[in-house]
Amino acid sequence: MGHYIANLRDIEFCLFDLLDRESILGKGIYADLDKATAMGMLEEVKRLCEVDLAESFIEGDRRGTDFDKTTGEVKV
Repeated sequence: MGHYIANLRDIEFCLFDLLDRESILGKGIYADLDKATAMGMLEEVKRLCEVDLAESFIEGDRRGTDFDKTTGEVKV
């Protein structure tokens, strides 16, 4: 497990309490989504970030990137 830990409660608060995104669920392009499904998707993305992907970003977090001003290239 890497060092990144997502705070789902904060994300849930921002989406559903602060921004009232629950009002668009079940309508239009979000017709197949409800709050429980959206939270399930967020929980899976949290797991993906914390478990599967986190280890792959450790070197980049420690080393950073190199930017060549003359060519505009960024090396990771």
